[in-house]
This record gives sequence, structure tokens and C-alpha cells, in this order.
Amino acid sequence: LERSDSRSARREVWLYTWVEERSFAHSGVFQDAYTGRLADLLEAHRESVRRFTSVKIPHTLWRRLEPFGSRWAVTAGFLRLADLWRALTTPFRIDDLRRLSRFQGESYAPLLCREVRREWGLPSYAFYRLFYLGMRRLAHQWRDRMKAVIYPFENQPWEKLLCLAFREAIPGVRLIGYQHVCVQPLWLSYFPGRSEFKFAPLPDRVVTNGPLSLALLRDGGYPPALLCDGGALRYERVVAGPSLARSAPSGDRWRILVGLSIFPLQASALLRDL
Repeated sequence: LERSDSRSARREVWLYTWVEERSFAHSGVFQDAYTGRLADLLEAHRESVRRFTSVKIPHTLWRRLEPFGSRWAVTAGFLRLADLWRALTTPFRIDDLRRLSRFQGESYAPLLCREVRREWGLPSYAFYRLFYLGMRRLAHQWRDRMKAVIYPFENQPWEKLLCLAFREAIPGVRLIGYQHVCVQPLWLSYFPGRSEFKFAPLPDRVVTNGPLSLALLRDGGYPPALLCDGGALRYERVVAGPSLARSAPSGDRWRILVGLSIFPLQASALLRDL
């Protein structure tokens, strides 16, 4: 993050944060399970940090946020009744369906029509519409205080709407996607088609959690200038605390009998089974 002038230095870095029950495991301290101590690192470099939430947040956790209220923005609070009506009454459609339904001489109209009907029967499209409207209003009201926005990156639909909302409300804001989970080569959401890079909303920078992830995304078509490696902040707990390493006796070699999952719930379930 570069400070171009004194005005930008007074602006804040905003972190998109999911609020969950485990976020309050330690009394008086909010724990971000996705970006780890990123906020502490930014503040150590004299950046002012503010968090904002998803539109969807359990109502039982609203009161838990009150002690942190001065440094938080709850996105649902920026919604209006008219937004809910717009989200519910805006139908899903595929533009130019007749032309797009033909490929190499074959018609795929039945498949695309089935997709349209599927979207009509699910609440996800209306929620994404509501998500976009809430993000755009939040960005508009705080546009003079935002220097950069950092969010967990998986290239999911809601992320594209977040980028679109902030670019419309604050054209100069810097958008940074932090790739917080492992990338699988066949996890297709991570890899847009070549044409999609030309029009799909993307952040200004994708920060990967290791060199392997960076290589996978680069080989998947991401422009090298878009990528940089920022380290796996989410998984620092794996190497935190006393080291479990032991020096092997001379001439012996270690064998890994069980490789535990990096996710605590899966690892504990496997240990119970063993």
C-alpha cells in the first residue's frame, strides 16, 4: 500500500470480515479466522484499519460486535426496504440467449433454460442482488475514508459484485483479494476463462498464500502483474507455540504415518477415528 499524499495517509484500510461464533472464542478479542493477524500487521505499519461485514450476519452476534463498534461497519445496516423489494423483483436472465445457446453447430438452449429456471427457484440470485446494493451504499457513504479494501479471495460471484460495487462508488479505491485457502487445480471458480478476464470484475492485486498457489493461478491465466505472494496468515497456528519437531537419531529416517488435515475440525475427527 503506497501513500501518495497526506490525504490518502488519513484514509483507512477496510477488511471484509465474516462474523461467526468462533470469532469470539477469546473474551474481549475478535479473531479473524480467514486473514489471521493481518489487521495487526497493518496497524503496526501505521495503517488505520476498519472492518466491514457481509450482508448476512446472525442476529445473535450483533450484540457481540458492540464493544468493537467504533471500528466496524455492519453492511446490513446500510440496506433500505426498497433494496429488499428490488432484490426480490429483479429476475435472473441470460442476455442474448438465442445466440449464446449455439456452439459449434449444436444447440444448448435446453441446458441454459434449465439454468434460468434453477435461478428462479433459488434465493441466491436475490441475495446477491441485495449484497451488491448494500455494498454500493456502504462504499458511497464512506468513500472519503476508504484507501483500500481487502477481502478473502476465491473468485466467487459475491466477490465480483463487491468489486463492481466499490468501483462504481469509489473509482480510485484499491481492491486487494487475499487468497486465504488452498488452491486446487480443478477448483474451477479460481480460473476464469480467457475472455472473462476482459470484462469480469477483479481486484487490483491478488495476494496468494504461498508460491505454489501463485504458480497455479499464474499458469491458469492470471496476469503475472496481478499476483504476489503474501504468505499463509490463516494457517500460522500450525507453526505457532512449541515446536513439535524432534531430531531423529543418527542414521534413522522419519516416516509420516498419518498426515492430518490443516483444518482443525477435520483433523480432530480423524484423530477420534484413529
